[in-house]
Amino acid sequence: MYRSRKQQQARRRRMLIGIGVSAAAVATILLVVALASGGGGRKSAGCAILDVSVSTQKARASYVEKFSEFATSIGNEGSGRICVILAAADPQLEAIPVDASVAPEPGAADTPDAPIQIEENVEEMSLRVAGFLEHPPVNQRGSGLVAAANVAARKLQPGDRIIYLSDGFEWSKTVGHLMEMDLSPEGIAVLLSRIDRLGLLPDLNGIEVEFPLMLYHPGGLSRDMAQENRVVAFWEAWAEATGAKLTYETLSG
Repeated sequence: MYRSRKQQQARRRRMLIGIGVSAAAVATILLVVALASGGGGRKSAGCAILDVSVSTQKARASYVEKFSEFATSIGNEGSGRICVILAAADPQLEAIPVDASVAPEPGAADTPDAPIQIEENVEEMSLRVAGFLEHPPVNQRGSGLVAAANVAARKLQPGDRIIYLSDGFEWSKTVGHLMEMDLSPEGIAVLLSRIDRLGLLPDLNGIEVEFPLMLYHPGGLSRDMAQENRVVAFWEAWAEATGAKLTYETLSG
C-alpha cells in the first residue's frame, strides 16, 4: 500500500518512540534485578566468633592466622567492618562484641595507599584478637558457639559473613557438650527443636558461615571419630535450620 512521505515519516517516528520505550523498560528491569542481587553497591561486613575455651589454647595461633585472612578479605572486597564475639559460657550475657574497621581512611579507598592501610589495620586488629585469645575478658569459660551466632545475627545483613574460629565442639549449659550427646539424625532434630524453643536459632538467610578449622584440636584429645563426624552433621543441620550457607574444612590435629 502506498504511503505519502509524511505518512512514512510519522510511522518511522512512532517506531523509534516504541523502541525507546522498550529500551527504557529493559533498562529498568535490569536495574531492579541488579539492586535485588546486591548490585546496589553494599559491601559485606563480617563477624568473627572466637572460641576462648581452655581446650582451644594450642590452636589459637591458627585462629589468629585465619582471622587475619578473613579480615583482609573483608577489607579488600567488603566494607571493612568487623565485629569480634567471644564464645565463652554465655556470649549473650558476658562479652560485649568489639566493633572495628580495617578499611582504609575515607577518600583513600581507590588510591595506592589503600592496600597498605588495610594491611596495617588488619595487623593491629589481629594483635587485639591474639590478646583476647590469650587473656579472655570473660569470667566463665565455655564454648557457647550457638548463642554467639545470635549475637552476630543482630549485627549482620544478607550478604555478610561469619567466621567461627573454633573446633566446633560446643560445650555450654544451654546446648550441652556435643561430643557427649546423641547426634543421630533423630537426636539432632530433637536438639535443634530445643535450641529453637530457647530462641537460639537466628535467621541467617543470605549470610555465609565459615568454619575453616572444624575439628582441629592440636595436641590431641580423647577422640571418637564417629562422634566427630556427627558433630559436623549437627552444624550442617544447624545451618539448614538457620538458612546460613555453611562452608567448612575439617582438620585433624
